[in-house]
Amino acid sequence: MKKVFVLMAGLFLSMYSFAQGGNKIYGIINANDEAALQGATIELLKASDSSLIKVALSNKDGKYEFENILDGQYILSASA
Repeated sequence: MKKVFVLMAGLFLSMYSFAQGGNKIYGIINANDEAALQGATIELLKASDSSLIKVALSNKDGKYEFENILDGQYILSASA
């Protein structure tokens, strides 16, 4: 009985972890002259109410990413 409970708990936790996997949003931010912007602040906002979800900084190549994002509509805001 104990082994069955442990097995079922393990299966439930593994399904839960897959459900929380989420999506990835990534991109590159450039200046007007198309040079990569290092250290730019990128904010991920919920489209419905503009609430802040996550913040990222662009790396030396201007790349940024947000991981484990649930399906939905978002707004990206950038400042440098």
